[in-house]
Amino acid sequence: LASNKKRQSQDDHHAMQFIVGILAAAALSAVACADKVVELGDDNFEHLTQVSTGATTGDWFVKFYAPWCGHCKALAPKWDNLAHRLDQQINVAKVDCTKEAATCGRFSLRGYPTLLFFRHGKMYKYAGPRDVESLESFALEGFANVDAEEVPAAPSALFSVLTFFEQAVSKVELHSDPVVNAVLVGVLLAVAIMSPFFLILLLCGYFSDTDDVDEQEGAADDKNPEPKKDK
Repeated sequence: LASNKKRQSQDDHHAMQFIVGILAAAALSAVACADKVVELGDDNFEHLTQVSTGATTGDWFVKFYAPWCGHCKALAPKWDNLAHRLDQQINVAKVDCTKEAATCGRFSLRGYPTLLFFRHGKMYKYAGPRDVESLESFALEGFANVDAEEVPAAPSALFSVLTFFEQAVSKVELHSDPVVNAVLVGVLLAVAIMSPFFLILLLCGYFSDTDDVDEQEGAADDKNPEPKKDK
């Protein structure tokens, strides 16, 4: 009986080791797949992809997403798997639109996730099933059955600054009512913009008054010259 219990304990231990090994391998595999997905943003999108020129960086399949989006969450492990399957063939990437506002604004996105395939200076929007096999088929050859669109020009520096500013302002919450909050943010924004101009006007007025005083004192000196001393 003792021998049977010992053998049972050993079998349980081996089974546990086997399960742990499988889980560890699965975790490492998931990390390896995730590492193959390139993270793009405002600072490196055009530099890495060169989608405007269709240059030599290869084809790109890019997912534009938001972390809070339920469909995006469901797609995430499939996108990682796709990157693993297309490794060395096609660049698979993602853009977090809650952080990279200028890049996402460039493509006038209407929902998440948006999947765009870029090849030779053209882009193709994916609208099919979101299983790995369908995504892979589209990236390898299915894109040719979709109307190609011109890639929008890279955002200017001014557009990037304005987009960043708009995103920062949208996160400011001064009141629970959205309308009131928008009004308060607008007032603060107006004050922040106009303050430098008012400061300049005040300084200009101050120096103008100083110049007037100096001119008046100079005129008074001319009218009342000091008497010359006899030598």
